[in-house]
Amino acid sequence: MSEPASNGRALEYQIVRLLNDQGAVPLGATANWQRRDAAHWNSRAAHVRTRFIEASGAIVQWITTRTGGSVLTVERMGDQSGDVVDIVVVGTKGRSVRLSVKHNHFALKHPRPYSLAIACGFRKQSAEDERHRSEMKVAADRFRDEATRLRKTRYNELELAKIRLYRDTVRVCADAVTRWCMGSPTQRPDVLFQFLVGSGFHKVIVSPVPSGMIQIQDFSGIPRPNAVCASAPGNGSHLRLDFDNGWVIDCRIHTAKTLISAPSTQLSLKFDALKHVGDVSTENLE
Repeated sequence: MSEPASNGRALEYQIVRLLNDQGAVPLGATANWQRRDAAHWNSRAAHVRTRFIEASGAIVQWITTRTGGSVLTVERMGDQSGDVVDIVVVGTKGRSVRLSVKHNHFALKHPRPYSLAIACGFRKQSAEDERHRSEMKVAADRFRDEATRLRKTRYNELELAKIRLYRDTVRVCADAVTRWCMGSPTQRPDVLFQFLVGSGFHKVIVSPVPSGMIQIQDFSGIPRPNAVCASAPGNGSHLRLDFDNGWVIDCRIHTAKTLISAPSTQLSLKFDALKHVGDVSTENLE
């Protein structure tokens, strides 16, 4: 369940604007992000803006309570920070709140299958990274050969080939995670978990009307895993990650673009990583 990214940006914009109105000093590139996303805010439908104004009021009230009654600074982290955190707020006595802000969106992250070795803590262009990308290329080349043979340029014109591509990609990824994360000692399961889930932050999920739900999920204090079991159950379009801390993460593979990219580039594929099982403290504001 998700909404366009611009809705998420508009929601961030309104939360930060309200904090600024209440005296919080913007840090870093926050002012630039606010100027950029003013257009996203102004282009939202009136009922969406009304919902975000109401939700932001409740969220900012919760923030001020967490930070000791007043907010001193606010910083938007931007899209390229590599962290799940969108907004960092610091209040009196240094008390801070780190927020991941979502509108009608429950995915943990959207990892790219080609860069899975990096998500497990290997350096780019390391032997592990190069081997994984090579195995990914075998799966991609099989799909491209079929597209060339049938003279197709769009993913939705190759449904059977796309199903095989998904299955091959997920199997390559499952085998790679198993190869990297097995054995003792290894920190790879914990690195992968931190990449997908993160820690030390609160996730804010604002649902549209009529539900009107605002959830605050606490991602601090989650036990760190020591092992993970990777598998490709069902039709092969899902990578299942069973961590030994009790969390199960389901990663559904899908295309991120309509057109098939040129052979000199990677195919546009990404996972939607969702929490299937896992304890996280949740507070409802409405």
